[in-house]
Amino acid sequence: MTKLTVAARNLLAQDPDVRDLLGASKNWDTWVFADLPMVRLENKGTSLIVITENGSHDRMNQYNTLKFPRLFVDIWSDPSRNSDNSVQIHDADSKIEEILNVINHHFHLVNPDVPEDAPAYFGKKGQPRFWGTSEQITDRTGVMVTGSSMIDGPEYSDVSGGNGARMGRITYGVNHA
Repeated sequence: MTKLTVAARNLLAQDPDVRDLLGASKNWDTWVFADLPMVRLENKGTSLIVITENGSHDRMNQYNTLKFPRLFVDIWSDPSRNSDNSVQIHDADSKIEEILNVINHHFHLVNPDVPEDAPAYFGKKGQPRFWGTSEQITDRTGVMVTGSSMIDGPEYSDVSGGNGARMGRITYGVNHA
């Protein structure tokens, strides 16, 4: 688990629009995880997100200490189900797309400064973005993101043994200090 994956997880977990689309349990306030899913999704009729970091989308340069990792955002979704756990509607891909539309404004940054109309948990308007908990964003101690864009995806696949569950992987290239 890297500082970036935890910061990205904590950023998404603050967004009520994201939380409304994901599962939750007594152990997890919202099903956004860094590195590994910590719950079983199968037959739940809901969704979860797993964020991992792997490799680089660009080379380091000699002029600063920015990092350029690839951030994988895996959206796992189980189709809507009947009370007997049979599939009611094969809508897992639609759920993935709906979640992507909500999270993309966090990770595909056209302007790395906090926009005027951003929710309070984004940080101070007009300042560079930070990812992390609300305290880390306010204190500017989280991960400072100088740029981020979608570079691939979503790539859809079946979840092995998932009884109709699907996963959509989105890859973002992130520039951060």
